[in-house]
Amino acid sequence: MLEALVTIATALIQSPDNLASRPYLTLDAAQAGAAACRATADENDWRVAITIIDRGGNVVLFERMDDVFETQSRLSRLKAATAATTPVGTAALREAAFADRSPIAGIEHVPGIVVIEGGEPIIVAEPEPYPVGGVGVSGARPDQDGTCAKAAAAAASQALRG
Repeated sequence: MLEALVTIATALIQSPDNLASRPYLTLDAAQAGAAACRATADENDWRVAITIIDRGGNVVLFERMDDVFETQSRLSRLKAATAATTPVGTAALREAAFADRSPIAGIEHVPGIVVIEGGEPIIVAEPEPYPVGGVGVSGARPDQDGTCAKAAAAAASQALRG
């Protein structure tokens, strides 16, 4: 009887129907995102730190280009974490936070939330838009960080689509 239960439980656990139906951020997708960010930074002679995290807040990938300060490395992590927990990037979050009568006014004072450009959510659009993580970039000007983060998020999302 015990053997039969173990066999059935094993079959249920391994059944594709019982696997998590939500997509998740893979290392391959994170590497594709980082490569896109690095390419953008290299083309423009920017030096940045790149952090890519999954929706649970776990660092999947971190890279720091030469001549990037530790402070920027930490800031890239905070930008990634903020982007992974909101449906918009950190620049859009900043605009919303400082808009008249904003329902999220003051969000920039919440510990761990960063409203500086350079954080973008990684979204998988199938079957419906779903955030799987976030990318944070820091080390250049905020608009340049944002350009790199958008390239990384787009490349990671594309890699997840296959």
